[in-house]
Amino acid sequence: MTTEFDPVLFAELAWISKKGQYFQLAAATVVIWDHVTTFDSEVELIWRQRKSLIQFLYFLVRYSGDALFLHTVAVLLLIPEENFLEPCPSYTRVQVVLGGIVLNSMQAIMVHRVVSMYRHQENVYRNLRIALGALICVSIVVAFFSLNLQRAVAYSFVYAPTLRVCAAWDIPRWSVITWFMAMVFDFSIWILSAKEGLRYLRESQELTLQSSSRYLTAKNWSKQGILFRVLLRDSIAFPFISVIVALSNILSWLVPQLIFAGTYTTAISSVTITLLGCRLILNLRDAYYHPFAEEFHRSLRVLDDPEVMEMADLPSSSNSHRPSVESDVVPTPPPAIALPATTLTPRRTYEPPHSP
Repeated sequence: MTTEFDPVLFAELAWISKKGQYFQLAAATVVIWDHVTTFDSEVELIWRQRKSLIQFLYFLVRYSGDALFLHTVAVLLLIPEENFLEPCPSYTRVQVVLGGIVLNSMQAIMVHRVVSMYRHQENVYRNLRIALGALICVSIVVAFFSLNLQRAVAYSFVYAPTLRVCAAWDIPRWSVITWFMAMVFDFSIWILSAKEGLRYLRESQELTLQSSSRYLTAKNWSKQGILFRVLLRDSIAFPFISVIVALSNILSWLVPQLIFAGTYTTAISSVTITLLGCRLILNLRDAYYHPFAEEFHRSLRVLDDPEVMEMADLPSSSNSHRPSVESDVVPTPPPAIALPATTLTPRRTYEPPHSP
């Protein structure tokens, strides 16, 4: 029995594949461009530092992410058409291995950041290490069973010399458990980070009540967005972004209406985890290895720039000692305290009666 050729279906699939290919190229461009623009910071903060676990994890995230997208571009565009079908069966396996390395390395970087936020408490470090180890083991087992024992088929089709598709097919639906566990793990990281940030904010209230700075006044936090600033710190925002990425992959995997969105969610997740792992170290610099207070204070050093403060309509640190009528901490002195200059002038020129 032969299947009749449907030109409408063929054109629709070709259109979908073309858009997906463009999206893959755009994702690869973002990753490579980010690496080029941050390479000077990488040399300063990674290459010139002594060897450490964080340095090794950074290399895994950055260069495995680059290899992931360069491999995609090579398979989809650079391999000649007559040789395209040969590397296609191994394409999915390489993508799964590289993607797993990037994802788990990024999560290890976040674990170290949370441990630093909690001042290397033994129970926090032990629990997160056990959870990450379990996640890595489950990911390896699921990838092995889904790609080997289940005999997933590598689907390849050439629409045109520069438009071809190579993707895994018949992967068991239960393999989505990897993304479920990743989402739960990232959510736990986010909860721990947000809890530490809110604890720092709560303990800082009493200190800010004694400050003469209008910007750090506790009564003005809601107006000045201090809580918003805390929640947007990289240590808190990045794990939350990872949760959203994992959730999007789960939905594209389980919802039939989103089956063609898998190409986009996979590319977005690969870009996101690569950038988050590297940027968390590069953006925080030395604050990555210190508690949350150092990270938050580093974000406030912009107050020393008068131009930025003028644009933000906030007082600079150089003028923070001056009382302000809008300050809730240091009230304006009563008018009777400030003596006019005219009352001081006669005293300097007055001569007592008994003087010669």
